[in-house]
Amino acid sequence: MKSILLITSLLVAASTDAAIFYVNIFDVDAADETPGDGICKVAAGNACTLRAAVMEANALAGIDIIILPGNETIFLTLNGADENSAVTGDLDITEGVTIGTFVEPIDEFPTVTALNIDDRVFDVQFGVSPVTFANFKIVNGNASSDSLRGGAIHTNQFSEVDVISIWFQDNIAESGGAISVAVNSELSVTGSVFRGNAVTGNGAAISSWGDTFISQSTFFEHVNLNMSQQEVLYVTDTIPFGTGLLTVNNSTLFNNNGSAIYSDGGQVFLNNSTLVDNDKFGLVANPGDFDTTASIRNTVFNNNGISDCSIAGLVTTAITNAYNASSDISCLAGGNTNLIGSPGLSEVQTDAYDWHRYFRPKFNSPLKDSAHPSTPGLPSACEAEDQLELNRATDGGDRCDRGAIELSSDIIFFDGF
Repeated sequence: MKSILLITSLLVAASTDAAIFYVNIFDVDAADETPGDGICKVAAGNACTLRAAVMEANALAGIDIIILPGNETIFLTLNGADENSAVTGDLDITEGVTIGTFVEPIDEFPTVTALNIDDRVFDVQFGVSPVTFANFKIVNGNASSDSLRGGAIHTNQFSEVDVISIWFQDNIAESGGAISVAVNSELSVTGSVFRGNAVTGNGAAISSWGDTFISQSTFFEHVNLNMSQQEVLYVTDTIPFGTGLLTVNNSTLFNNNGSAIYSDGGQVFLNNSTLVDNDKFGLVANPGDFDTTASIRNTVFNNNGISDCSIAGLVTTAITNAYNASSDISCLAGGNTNLIGSPGLSEVQTDAYDWHRYFRPKFNSPLKDSAHPSTPGLPSACEAEDQLELNRATDGGDRCDRGAIELSSDIIFFDGF
């Protein structure tokens, strides 16, 4: 996958100034013996745990690198609360760092689990940048009894976090079941999967008070116990500090409890995404009558429970003639480029890596070759690549397809006649 090449390039670029730590023990959780000596080593033996590696990286200046072993499950077991040095509980990050596996195939990505500590997994502290997580799974984080935010990852103010090819599953919190994005912080998510995370408040997958950019990612089977909202992605206005921003490109959100996206006065930008079979709405924008923005382009809504969208109040919209498709009229502001009715989507598909889930257009779908006519990658046009990292408009047509997936030229052999 592209993420392997991206992180390998980062490794090479950073290697001259960075310390590199190799985690080599998985079923034992222990603190570093002497943080700051440049050696990842626990007191008992020469083992380097993930916790010890994080403590060493925190103690050293510069952007260090922590390499996880392939095909292993790393257990966090040291309980502790209200401690911000990664000695116990969650792994507190106080310096820029890259954590991940860079050479293993997807089916051998490692897993980090917080099942035994009753805490989240990673806590990125105030002003830390950049932090990169790449090519592993984060499961069983629990922030419901700590600060209540970010079951897998919590970003504090003025931090910058990149998430590349991470699988988030069974993480829970009051806000941000997988990730919570604080005011004035920035999150970028690429090629990742969010499955079955849960909250009692807002954002079963992600809650954002800062700037969140999502591309080529999948969100499904989430649970939100907040009966008044119930959404997977939550973005909110943060006045007087700024305005929450959520951008979602080339992504699929389906089969979730509640709504896919809920914007409580934040700014939402959707392009080439697919929102299908969510219990309530595909998109809720401006329920509190705030002055906000909802820009939707080349995006597909289908069969969401109550209706595809609920857009109200003082919303600055960019959805008229924006080449969208919806199974009802709730998302569309008119114009002859928007489609209303069945979009002709396939059943849910799984990619060759058993990583992404998606819905492709059927052979006779009206989504085919009907998105914005400009060259993919230009403003207002389709994204240059689809959710599966395939180039757009490569099936013989002059235009790309609406939604997260570009139809391939041999798709006729996938559908019945």
